[in-house]
Amino acid sequence: LAFVCKGTLEVSRCCNCLGNYSEAGSILSSFRRKHPGYAAVELRLIGMMRRRADAERNPDYSGVISKFERLIHSPDTPRHLSSYYSVKLARFHLKTRNDRRLAEKIIRRALERDRVSKKFPDLV
Repeated sequence: LAFVCKGTLEVSRCCNCLGNYSEAGSILSSFRRKHPGYAAVELRLIGMMRRRADAERNPDYSGVISKFERLIHSPDTPRHLSSYYSVKLARFHLKTRNDRRLAEKIIRRALERDRVSKKFPDLV
């Protein structure tokens, strides 16, 4: 299954590089429906959304942020993946939106939800 996932990601990357976002998105979405829970697929979809927003004159990242929020707060997402997505969202706010306060707030909330994670003390 890992080989299938890697192949799917490669095909979607080729479509994405060629500017065929809809085909890349449909490849990833169909894989996600058949095999839910792959963080790499979710992050690839979020990356496509972010690149589309970057291409706009006035980037609107609300879709990217809401996708991260859904993944973080979904009851189907394991705690360690929720923490991982929280770190990714915080990094997005820090790097893309230059919002350090919001990034720290996201990390603090994630720390409240997942006190056993060893990722957060170094980030706060």
